[in-house]
Amino acid sequence: MTAHKPQNITRLPVLILCAVVLSVLALAGHPLIPKNRYLITTSASDYDLVSTNLPDASLAGKWASSHKRKFTCLYPQNFDDPNYYCSWNRRFGWEPTGVDLSKFHTINIKIDYAGSAAKLKLFARNYNPAYSKLGDFNSTKYNAVFIPVAELKDEISLSMNEFTVAEWWLIFYKIPRPLATPELNNVVTLGIDFSFPMTPGLHQVTVEKIELVGDWVSQKAWYLAILSLWLFGIFTYQLNQLRLARKQLDEDSKIILNLNHDNKHLQEETSKFRRLSTVDPLTQTYNRFGIDQVVNALIAAKAHLSMPGEMPLFCLILLDIDYFKKVNDDHGHDAGDTVLQRVSTCIHEELRSYDYLGRWGGEEFLIILPRTQMYVAFDLAEVFRKKLAATLIPLESCSLQVTASFGVTACWDGDYATAFKHVDEALYQAKHSGRNRTVVADGRS
Repeated sequence: MTAHKPQNITRLPVLILCAVVLSVLALAGHPLIPKNRYLITTSASDYDLVSTNLPDASLAGKWASSHKRKFTCLYPQNFDDPNYYCSWNRRFGWEPTGVDLSKFHTINIKIDYAGSAAKLKLFARNYNPAYSKLGDFNSTKYNAVFIPVAELKDEISLSMNEFTVAEWWLIFYKIPRPLATPELNNVVTLGIDFSFPMTPGLHQVTVEKIELVGDWVSQKAWYLAILSLWLFGIFTYQLNQLRLARKQLDEDSKIILNLNHDNKHLQEETSKFRRLSTVDPLTQTYNRFGIDQVVNALIAAKAHLSMPGEMPLFCLILLDIDYFKKVNDDHGHDAGDTVLQRVSTCIHEELRSYDYLGRWGGEEFLIILPRTQMYVAFDLAEVFRKKLAATLIPLESCSLQVTASFGVTACWDGDYATAFKHVDEALYQAKHSGRNRTVVADGRS
């Protein structure tokens, strides 16, 4: 049968390149996404002006225009009131319902001010039932940021991270430390106020613009979405490959079932395929699948064999090349492959005709010794160990001498899983007892 490369495999590099390009464009394009803008200086019905009563019983704050974004605050000479206040408020709702401003990252402000104050204060009152009480407006958290008047000549942009919680509010309401951080997730009022101490005179304020700016899609969510699309694409591709592989397997199975089994050439090809499926291509020894086939055959043949009572069904020798990683690190993986091939050759030369050698994985080899006493298995392991230690392995730049650690056990009743566990434990003991030695497992498998 002739293998044909699927068209989807041929197109795969192009698809991956396109996906990478689109991902890079998407990552770079996040700043180009239109911003979520919330202009709060729009409706005059949502504005309040609250202030202290002056000695003549008049209010310190007065509206200077009908649109309620221009007001004045008077602080008379020789007037001393530490609790003086005169604040413009943009109301979002009544406790306990406000608006979530935490989704915004910037606030743009344009304020025209005339007066002697050195700075103004932008504040946001946040309601949280953990510390706020209905009917007590001052119990809403007082988040504030101070703005020097000198910066108000032009429109300025403030980060929402600049808000801090007023210390007087924390002390007065005895707020515990875990609740002392700024909160903007349920703001009922945002406004402009003056900082203490207040300077005498007439203060004129025009709130021309307050605009909150945020992302419709946060950078974190945007990147997570791109990653999710990649994972979904990989998952979909793998599912499709599995479907195609299953389909191909079904088609191959139908073809094999309909072939003429008397055809000699087909028999040779089938035999070759079976051998390749059980052989490690690097060392030409059995692979794990091949080892499983050998073990299953030995266990299946147990019922037909006449064996002495003290003769195990087979013995196992598990070996691991010592410091193999250092070989790869110092000499390269090609040298490591050469060492694996030479080790398998050394062992194979000493095997009996009915023994089996397989590469278990990485630098581990498993030897199966049918109808062999434990002491014989130990002696053979020592033969392998000593021969390997005395062998120089030629590499391109030098000759290398390697050693291996061995574990030995016997399988008596066909419980291969337990026997392998024992031999693996014996190998572990050999590795941790100094390496280049043989350890016989305790217990009877």
